[in-house]
Amino acid sequence: MSASKVKEIIGEDIFDNYYVFCVEREPVDKCLSHYSMLRHPPYHNKKHHNLTFDEYIERKNFPIDTKKYTDADGKLLVNKILKYEHLVEDINEVAKLLGFKINLTAKAKTGFREDIKVSDIQREVIYGAFSKSLKYTKYKV
Repeated sequence: MSASKVKEIIGEDIFDNYYVFCVEREPVDKCLSHYSMLRHPPYHNKKHHNLTFDEYIERKNFPIDTKKYTDADGKLLVNKILKYEHLVEDINEVAKLLGFKINLTAKAKTGFREDIKVSDIQREVIYGAFSKSLKYTKYKV
């Protein structure tokens, strides 16, 4: 659910008094996982089973979630964007800031991700797409 939808449901006064955060993933890593899930979906349509990574890059249909934590003008609606790659450290930092401790025990999904060598050109395409969507935010890709 997007931050704007949460704000709409709980009201601006409550939302603006909460510490709001989201978790974002490094763009290339996020795209590799997205691509792998498209090719090998455990519970979904298998229509992308033969999709090559080059085709995936050409389509530019990347899992960009910026609209979930920004408003229509691109302004951040969250206080902090945690980096998935540093989730344990970042979530502990938020917990400390808010005055509690947390023991993160969730495990990542495994078994779907393909080992794909990403070229410099593919990396540029991905970062370019994500950078456009994040141009108004403080989050750096």
